[in-house]
Amino acid sequence: MSLTVHGKRLSEVTVMLRTKFRNYLQVVVEKLAGNVSIILEIKCITLKLWLDHEFG
Repeated sequence: MSLTVHGKRLSEVTVMLRTKFRNYLQVVVEKLAGNVSIILEIKCITLKLWLDHEFG
């Protein structure tokens, strides 16, 4: 194989890895956002229960 063929293949692999990394990163960010949402919801419920207990 010539250097041109190797260089082209390397470019294809680089593009593929960037795409996979971008998709992986997007999934991780979406999962973290979902976790933050759940945590905030739990904190609100906990605060409501505490307020109901203290002042209810």
